[in-house]
Amino acid sequence: MPQNPFGSLSPDGSLVGPLGPETLDELSMPGFIGIGINPYGSLKPYGSFSVAFGPRALRSALLNLLLSVPDLAEYVNSRIAYAGSRQTDQEPRITYIVASNSGGSDLDGPDGVNTARVRVSVWSRDSVEAETLVDLIRSYVNGWNGWIGSVYVRSCDWDGDNDLPEDLPNGDGTTVFQIVSDYLVEYEGGGV
Repeated sequence: MPQNPFGSLSPDGSLVGPLGPETLDELSMPGFIGIGINPYGSLKPYGSFSVAFGPRALRSALLNLLLSVPDLAEYVNSRIAYAGSRQTDQEPRITYIVASNSGGSDLDGPDGVNTARVRVSVWSRDSVEAETLVDLIRSYVNGWNGWIGSVYVRSCDWDGDNDLPEDLPNGDGTTVFQIVSDYLVEYEGGGV
């Protein structure tokens, strides 16, 4: 079967040629492995796409990252929430917010790299437990990079902690210890 610049179909129906499966390593990039032509000349892909399933926004990606911290689930189960909680919620629990988010640029304009300040709060009625959870999260998240769905985290760097204990308004002197950890997250893809 003759080859052409766009590949050809072999007798078994697989694509061969310059864009065929055997050249995928040469291309060194994900994506479709060939194209075909529909009736009336429109193009169709053959093969598979490397689609990133999972979070498409930073907030969702952060939730997945926190849920993946080893041993954290034994303390908080799934009590991790975006943007806050109520005083009646069970402790220990974790909340997080994106406190700020800015896009990067160079002389050509936006460069596609964003930097977000993320605040992760650990809440517990036991100060030692709160510190333990903060240490667990920091040991895993600080310096982390990689893909979470379609969001690529270039770096996640710890930027300090703040203690914010508060007395519950029930009058029995119960204190909830909140430790807020700031992380600078440099990422590409997805929205906030």
